[in-house]
Amino acid sequence: MWIGHVISCMDVEGIVKNVQALEEGYQEFKQKYPFLTTSEADPQNIFSIKGYPFPVEINYDFLFLSVANSNVIDPVHIESLGIDVVMFVGDTVEAPDSEVSFVQVDNNVSILQEGFAEEFLGKLEEMENNGKKVLLHAPQHQDIIAMAVLYLLCKKKVLRDAYNFVIQCYWKEGVTLPVSHLQWLAKEEIRILGSSSVQASEIESGSIVEVTASKYCILS
Repeated sequence: MWIGHVISCMDVEGIVKNVQALEEGYQEFKQKYPFLTTSEADPQNIFSIKGYPFPVEINYDFLFLSVANSNVIDPVHIESLGIDVVMFVGDTVEAPDSEVSFVQVDNNVSILQEGFAEEFLGKLEEMENNGKKVLLHAPQHQDIIAMAVLYLLCKKKVLRDAYNFVIQCYWKEGVTLPVSHLQWLAKEEIRILGSSSVQASEIESGSIVEVTASKYCILS
């Protein structure tokens, strides 16, 4: 099976009875993610694919987020995605039987410390300029999400858009960031972009509301 462009037909109890995949976009998906393409029609088979769950894509040509709960990276992820460098915070990580480089950003407890953002972004920019494909790893999901949002701020995405993009892409549903991380990102947005896209009340509540296209549209 493949993810995307799927039509499912459910009964009144919400049980999937039929799934049809549209051909549009299939070949492109298969070319990028052959390891997620099978001949099985049952969507549940995605959970049995070797290496599941796979890293979260932030930028296909450059940056992915590790889903490992330990300091051992699945070699299937390295090989399938063509990862060149594992960038990590915290303790040393391993990727058995993989030819990959390791770059440690900082081994301190918190990414919120002064100077971390500049160091992290500097190393990330260097790797992107050298055409490397990077897998980002952190022990805590809130750290890796915040680092991904920080990267997108440098790509001129405002915090509101960057935060919701990463949250929606993340492999676990319902994840959020602590207020401390949102405060840190809000300061970085002002430092990098020169202005803020979120309200102080949103930061303090721990929820940055997505502004959808419908918010800008007025029907007459």
